[in-house]
Amino acid sequence: MAQEKFNPGIRLHRLMAWAHAFGQGPQAGMPPTQAWAEHFGFTWPTDSGDLLRAGSDVLELTADVRGMVESLDGKENVDMLLRRFGEVEKVMENWAQVAAVPNMQTFISPLSDAGLESLEYIGDTLGRYILEREVSEDTLTSLRSTADETITLVTEADDLDDDLRIWLLDRLHEILKQLDLYKVSGIGALERVLDETVGGLQRRQGWLARLGTSKVAARVAYLLMVIDVTLQSAAAIQALTTAPSPSPAVTVIVQQVAPNILTPTQGPPLPGSDVVEAGVIESVDGSA
Repeated sequence: MAQEKFNPGIRLHRLMAWAHAFGQGPQAGMPPTQAWAEHFGFTWPTDSGDLLRAGSDVLELTADVRGMVESLDGKENVDMLLRRFGEVEKVMENWAQVAAVPNMQTFISPLSDAGLESLEYIGDTLGRYILEREVSEDTLTSLRSTADETITLVTEADDLDDDLRIWLLDRLHEILKQLDLYKVSGIGALERVLDETVGGLQRRQGWLARLGTSKVAARVAYLLMVIDVTLQSAAAIQALTTAPSPSPAVTVIVQQVAPNILTPTQGPPLPGSDVVEAGVIESVDGSA
């Protein structure tokens, strides 16, 4: 995917394009709760809370995109860009009663073909001002697999105190949720949950010491490290002579609980990444 083709507008367009195609396809009669749950990797109704949270995130994304476009007043034809954006907002109104909407065809019906094309143009326009990093689906799948394996190992570990296990599992499940919701929230939410996890361990030195004596220490440290490396800048990742390395905060954690995996000849190798550098070409408010 082209670097300039990833920003909040493109994220919203991809979600609406999927829903639009689904609502006109052979499964258009499927309840939106089931369709969206499958799209986000959830199970309905078991994960109803997670689905409602995802819907809230899409609503927030919709509001963010409108705000970004409105802030371009004086640089772009904002009225033209938002001329059909109300169709997207009408679709999102259905989230408030998503369980009562009979099918995907009804759910997406406010959005016309022209409205979808207009949303795509919004994404293209925002791409001239905002640039996000993008993680490929293959990389996300690999990270999800590693997170799932780590959750299983932590759950089954017989050498962790209950308080440490409960906290770790809460953090690991949150990481997994943000990997599932990446297509909505982008890289920012994943960075936040990683920072919260690393910061939480740094503030709890007793837990950190206990984790270091556990047989799951290397797996937990490895998960944090591969996520952190995936989030590193393209300059570090793409340099042919410089291998990507974890950030100082994550390195401190790894050194305390599983120092051997920092040695290139030991432990599983860090996977390559296709992350694109995040940055602002020109901020939406006009500042450089």
